[in-house]
Amino acid sequence: EAIREINKAIELDNKVGKYYARRAEYKAHISKYDYEGNKYLKEAVSDLNTAISLDGDDVDFRQLRSDYNKELGEPAEAIEDYDVMIKINPDRVEAYTERGLIERQNDQYKEAIDDFSKSIELQPSKEYNYRYRGLCRHNILDFGGAYNDYTKSIQLLQEELKITEDTIKLK
Repeated sequence: EAIREINKAIELDNKVGKYYARRAEYKAHISKYDYEGNKYLKEAVSDLNTAISLDGDDVDFRQLRSDYNKELGEPAEAIEDYDVMIKINPDRVEAYTERGLIERQNDQYKEAIDDFSKSIELQPSKEYNYRYRGLCRHNILDFGGAYNDYTKSIQLLQEELKITEDTIKLK
């Protein structure tokens, strides 16, 4: 039903990227129940290609497309989107983190370390970036660096748990 309504909107004005992006989100949701392979997820990527062709500076469209491409097993396409997102918005922490995760999976540890380091520089309170960077450092035998990152990750988790415990006590 929702897709039919979006299709009507697209028929009325096919130059609005948000319509295609919204339809892509609906199709991606349907893809979770797709028994025909990844038909709907591929259609979602196609809709996002159209949305991006209409509004290439919208990093949210690229974020969605990169997420769907990762699900489809297309990490190179996802990395291309992260590269463009970073050019458009160099402070987009998620783009560095997600690109670093793909690089880590592809055994590109030094590149991943650079991306996790940039994420940490931009948002030092996220423990997972220290943990991911520590894993990469461990893989290149930088045990001292890995130890320091794991220690910082644990410290941040403990602080987070303390905040949670204090919040519970207030209730």
